[in-house]
Amino acid sequence: MNLRTRITAGVVATAAIGTLLLGSVAILGLRSAQVSDVDGYLQVVVEQARGGVGDPISEAVLTVDESDIPIALGFATDGIEAVWLRTIPAVDIAPPSREQLKRSLRDPITAPNNVRMVSILLPDGEYLIAAASLASIDREARNATFRLLWLWLPFNAALAALISFFVARDVRHMEQLVFAASNIAAGAADVEIPQSGKTSEAKALASALDRLVLSLQQSLETERELNQRMQEFLGDASHELRTPLTVIKGYLELLEHPDALEGEHRERALERMRTEAARMELLVNDLLLLAEIGSTRDEDISEVDLTGLVRVLVDDLRALQPERAITTNIASDIVVQGVPSHVHRAIANAMANIRRHTPSDAPVNVDLYADGAMAHLTIEDGGPGLAPENYDRGIGHFQRFDKSRSRTSGGSGLGMSIMAAVIERLGGTIALRPSALGGLALDFTLPAGTSTPTMKA
Repeated sequence: MNLRTRITAGVVATAAIGTLLLGSVAILGLRSAQVSDVDGYLQVVVEQARGGVGDPISEAVLTVDESDIPIALGFATDGIEAVWLRTIPAVDIAPPSREQLKRSLRDPITAPNNVRMVSILLPDGEYLIAAASLASIDREARNATFRLLWLWLPFNAALAALISFFVARDVRHMEQLVFAASNIAAGAADVEIPQSGKTSEAKALASALDRLVLSLQQSLETERELNQRMQEFLGDASHELRTPLTVIKGYLELLEHPDALEGEHRERALERMRTEAARMELLVNDLLLLAEIGSTRDEDISEVDLTGLVRVLVDDLRALQPERAITTNIASDIVVQGVPSHVHRAIANAMANIRRHTPSDAPVNVDLYADGAMAHLTIEDGGPGLAPENYDRGIGHFQRFDKSRSRTSGGSGLGMSIMAAVIERLGGTIALRPSALGGLALDFTLPAGTSTPTMKA
């Protein structure tokens, strides 16, 4: 059963049951009111018989003759069948039993043959009986029931057609959205979301699916880009590891022949092997650090004195390259939340890149300040900077800006990736831009304060 049929059936069934119940209640209420009217006429007869100035039977006969409805009047004694003074045409009134006579003294009762009856006890022990037929009332109730059913059936048929007409377009739209969602679930990336719905709910659903498709497309694009970078990185890392392994393997083969390398040549071979092993160790350690950053837990977070850390690293740079002009504007008492060793490594990498890849006399400017709940650190240099396309691309995981720089500087080439991973994991950002000094500017933003942030997944 499709959605349109279910909606139509549900609404029509609810309306049908509701109208049937309302109609039945109305008919029963009308019958009850009519029976109450009959009881009123009967009560007038017995009250007149009780309170009249003359003989009770005479007063009752007179009242019955003047009544607006046919009323039978009779009297009976225990053990003697009732004698009817007035009868109702075409109505057979069964003789009341002793129990019925006693019950009818209090309130009107319904006797056999659908007769309403009430009685009073006369002074001589006889019962004066007044009775009226309910046949016309029941006949009217049956006719009303038939009319209700004859109206009820076409009403519900018309209601079903009307509901089907009004929901058809939106249901078709829903079916189209379901089909589109199925295609999305199957992996289709170029799904077009229909926007033909009239109701706000259908439009909201279409809009939500549209945003979902856009988000999936962006996620797929990001995943493809990340996979491409990872493949490139794995190729680079394999090459970087294979090169020192080849060098070490070659020198080992030479050293297997004691006469091949002697004296100074042998020592130079050993030094080359140590250098290549150190390069391999650095690259492996940086890979392990990237994995460690990705598995950081909230309980590993603690307060980091960012002001003190930046000042120490600036002093180290001054000590290592005293000829470099360094200007600072470092605010006091700025604290961030993070893993101390990771935050130290991220900022130390920025300083190490300046030391390795810029002239030793190129100027450096360091600014640190807090702005509300965020701490801002800018490190800029007067070196050669990066290629223009790298500023637009930004820093991504497994990214190496210059694959040759690690060979000349002794680094692994993963410094930028480590910085990006640390800052992003702590809920911050890092941006690249050309420096006013002519080189590269790094803008770090981190949550400041003493409350522990939630680690980004």
